[in-house]
Amino acid sequence: MMEPTLEGTVKKGKKEFSKKHTVAGSPVEGLLQPVKLSRAELYKEPTSEELNRLRETESLFHSSLLRLQVEELLKEVRLSEKKKERIDAFLRDVNQRIMRVPSTPETEVRPVV
Repeated sequence: MMEPTLEGTVKKGKKEFSKKHTVAGSPVEGLLQPVKLSRAELYKEPTSEELNRLRETESLFHSSLLRLQVEELLKEVRLSEKKKERIDAFLRDVNQRIMRVPSTPETEVRPVV
């Protein structure tokens, strides 16, 4: 008879087994197992395909890093909506005041002799 236990464990007799851990040596279905490589295979020169992948990864890293840096800089210099509205209101006010200045007739300026 099985006794109720903590979630994720099953009690059989006197021993308790965890569903998360498997018996050593038994491969878990659906998971890739590491490949055993000799020392010479581990330290051989990379193939041209591997070098191309490394270059692509490096360029992607640099472009991603640049994008993140630009985003952080923009966060620091971007104006809030409230400040934008205040600046717009100020500029409209200045424009209205300039437009209210009466026009004057042109006068000729003569050099002083």
